[in-house]
Amino acid sequence: MKPEKLNAQALGFSLAIYGALIMLVLSILGLFGLFESAVEIMEAFHIGYSLSLIGIFLGIIEAAAFCYVSGVIIAFFYNKLR
Repeated sequence: MKPEKLNAQALGFSLAIYGALIMLVLSILGLFGLFESAVEIMEAFHIGYSLSLIGIFLGIIEAAAFCYVSGVIIAFFYNKLR
């Protein structure tokens, strides 16, 4: 039986959606004063991220892009090693 291959685009898009939602939830909670240390870490590692409307939007876009690329790379190596 031939092993199934991962669909790189599907994995990339699903991780991008997941990453964007996590960034949005973290930002909303940060606006209410929760998870302040996590927000500080995101501000340090994500270019343009802050608890402003534009900063949150930039953080969501960057998180989605990073997660998409990570998903495609993971699927590529998974398919090569199977």
